[in-house]
Amino acid sequence: MPGGSLCRVLRQYEAGEIINAAERVGAKAFEDPLYGASIPVISREELVLTCDPIESMKYIISRPTGQLEFMLVHIASLLGAAGVGIGALGVTGTLAMGVHVEGISDIDLVVYGPRASLEVYEAFASIGEEPPGARRGIVNGVKVHPPLSLAWRRRVVDGTHVSWTGAPEAAASHCAPLREWRRLEPPRGRARLALRVPGGQVGALLYPPCVESEEGVHIVSFEYNLGALLYEGGLMEVEGLASEEAILLGTREYPGSLRLLGGR
Repeated sequence: MPGGSLCRVLRQYEAGEIINAAERVGAKAFEDPLYGASIPVISREELVLTCDPIESMKYIISRPTGQLEFMLVHIASLLGAAGVGIGALGVTGTLAMGVHVEGISDIDLVVYGPRASLEVYEAFASIGEEPPGARRGIVNGVKVHPPLSLAWRRRVVDGTHVSWTGAPEAAASHCAPLREWRRLEPPRGRARLALRVPGGQVGALLYPPCVESEEGVHIVSFEYNLGALLYEGGLMEVEGLASEEAILLGTREYPGSLRLLGGR
């Protein structure tokens, strides 16, 4: 960009990276008495630019000017043919801010609401191709067995990487253990549980993926890539931090693991 350049602060999209990124940019830490944890905070006065994903999407769709922007229009049309309304789609990252680089930048979509997230989940596998290295045994610190394919939410379309993340209509509205966030019980410690998860719970496709097992225990994953596995369901061995109502995966303190023992 004129007069300067941009760099990525988060080197990896995982909870443990937040503190490292905060230290690199000199963000102040706030000791939150509610959670008993140190939370990095950036004040509004320090913000240079913010983008609303839906407004950015509307703006680009109305007047695309470059190859990546026309690719966004193409992706939106493919999803529209699958029944996904344009009003349920947003775009983030460098494309949303208008600082993308043709041939390098990718497309990061946000899909709003359970219905649209399910429609995108069902349609996305038919778009483009599976990206190289999509199958992982470890996703941002969480061990997964058998290795998980990320192709359900990451595709390559004509050389452009495209990904999506489902967002609830209101923060944590899809996840009972997180809904009353001012009264969260701190995790008691590590636990390993065998849980049978009924398939088809759309809460698995929203961030953070959240499903309820037949045993009445919720699985909450702060690692979004596990969403498809939780949506498909089955008998699972889950190791993570446990609270009264849930077992948590992808936390900063202990990412944990998920082992599929059997199908639905």
